[in-house]
Amino acid sequence: MVAGLAGCIDDGSNGAANGDDAEEFPTQPINKLIPWSEGGGTDVFSRQTQGGMEEFLDETVQIENVAGASSLTGLSELYDQPTDGYHMGTATPPSSTLAWLLDEPEWDVTEFEPIGAIGSFYYTFIVNSEYDHIEDFEDLRNAYNDGEFTQVGYQGIGDASDIIVELLRDEYDFGWEDKVPYDGGGPTREAVDSNEVPAGVVTNTTGQGADEDGDSHLVFSVSSEELPYDEDLDTIANYDGPNMDFIANFTLLEVAPPGTPEEYLDVLSEAVEAGVTSDEAQEWAEDTANDLYYLDREESQDVLEDAVAGIEDNIDVDAYREQI
Repeated sequence: MVAGLAGCIDDGSNGAANGDDAEEFPTQPINKLIPWSEGGGTDVFSRQTQGGMEEFLDETVQIENVAGASSLTGLSELYDQPTDGYHMGTATPPSSTLAWLLDEPEWDVTEFEPIGAIGSFYYTFIVNSEYDHIEDFEDLRNAYNDGEFTQVGYQGIGDASDIIVELLRDEYDFGWEDKVPYDGGGPTREAVDSNEVPAGVVTNTTGQGADEDGDSHLVFSVSSEELPYDEDLDTIANYDGPNMDFIANFTLLEVAPPGTPEEYLDVLSEAVEAGVTSDEAQEWAEDTANDLYYLDREESQDVLEDAVAGIEDNIDVDAYREQI
């Protein structure tokens, strides 16, 4: 991967300049940026793997949530952080890559240094539990087409969930009238739980939490993948229309600012693997049926690049940029 000049010029910001060689690193807390609000799928996965990372590194991993612009606010901040090994964050392709393609910021999402993946989640729809007659996609579609529901919640302008609700209307006759953006899955779930909007798009991780708590319930998955949490959950794949896995199936990628030295990335990747394989994280994944796994740096780079290609191959980015 081309990292640019940031990794070649010694401006005093990298670890070597500050005396942190690979054997000593780290000697201070790691700052981990989550570009979504607390309570969403990305936040939940990161906090479940945090303990194992800290044990491996023998240092604190300080998590900060910086939500906004469908993850671009946080990723933009991460992109400009020092390349000293003490800054990392979580990207969620294809969502983060889609937001980047639509917004066209000055920085390049593919220039982030992949550290490793910590798992996957999938987009689902939840409905406020007051509407217990809504049990599957067909019920929900009828509620919108008959005028019972008009608003649908989603996770931010330019997010993958934005394109999902557009595709559902265009390709699946899903007749919503007004889409309401929120800063991530946690706030979207809160809006549905409180009946601010009757239904919304959230990750399966967030949807499972809502389902278990009882204020909202899962109705269908936008992915064709079978969800271990509820193998009988309806899926959009049961209906006529295009496969939406390219926009509904997410990988949680841990990344560092462009130019972060290889020796620090290797240590952080080992820490990510330790976080994923820790007893605490594995017990959580087993209890909640979440898809927790580790991918190494090379595999993570492939995921990042494939996500961009998958979006460009399946949707007209320029047309959707005008539409949203």
